[in-house]
Amino acid sequence: MTTTDRLREYAGKGRLSVLLTGNFDPADLPDIARRVTCVAGGDPSCTCPSCRIKAGHPDIDWLDASAKIDAVREALGKGDIRPSVGRVRCLVFEDIDRASAEIENLLLKRLEEDQDRQYMILTAANPADVLATIKSRCAVFSFPAYSCQAFDAWCRQKGYSEGLYDLTGGFRSRAELAHKNADYLRQAQAVIQRGNERELLEFFGEMKENDRNEFIAVHKDVAELVVRLFAEELWRTSATEEQVLLVDDIGDLARTGRVVKNDWLRFLVDWCLLKEEKEKGGAA
Repeated sequence: MTTTDRLREYAGKGRLSVLLTGNFDPADLPDIARRVTCVAGGDPSCTCPSCRIKAGHPDIDWLDASAKIDAVREALGKGDIRPSVGRVRCLVFEDIDRASAEIENLLLKRLEEDQDRQYMILTAANPADVLATIKSRCAVFSFPAYSCQAFDAWCRQKGYSEGLYDLTGGFRSRAELAHKNADYLRQAQAVIQRGNERELLEFFGEMKENDRNEFIAVHKDVAELVVRLFAEELWRTSATEEQVLLVDDIGDLARTGRVVKNDWLRFLVDWCLLKEEKEKGGAA
């Protein structure tokens, strides 16, 4: 029995929420969520009222690491409401390993409460970046890594671009994002590989907010490099007061070895947004 088979069997009967780590196929998530809400225990051929809903299920919410904190609170708040048609409400949260600490703590609080009120399906390419307290309160299903050849073959089956292994680390959950942004990602990768710090800073400063978030979601090591550059206080002389405070904040974390997940993401996005605001103010 494969890991996916065990997960499908567990989803219809398990009491604990699940955490999927490693190289799971995101295309399996809708079926897993259907089995969770199924009133008949997740039978693959079930025709209960919950299973007959093919899209827009009222008891299933979908979020990922890019979600705003208010959206997460709203989704978790539904756990206090009886399900409409399913046996339980279900929250699917993708890429929890890239979520902010504030969002992780909200999800943890719900996991610490009665999980019969709201079942969660959490995913994380890298389990090392998930709070240990979250992992301890979930049934963890680990999926093995793909080789480059196996990953390329899977991409061909999905109709994705070839050569995405180096952009995704071989994780299927990142493949669609990398496929949609392959040209842009390779352009950014070339800037990084040239190693010109000022060019890199200018490149990130010129990105639109959505482009930045999409690029960072795939290429975490790039953002960590940017943290180091800013921690060395490059561009301090042209920074706004808010940017100087950000430099000091992230610099202290970097110097003491306490850079934690998502500090770099918050810092990079805040820096670029402040830079844009300053430029708009100057133009006015």
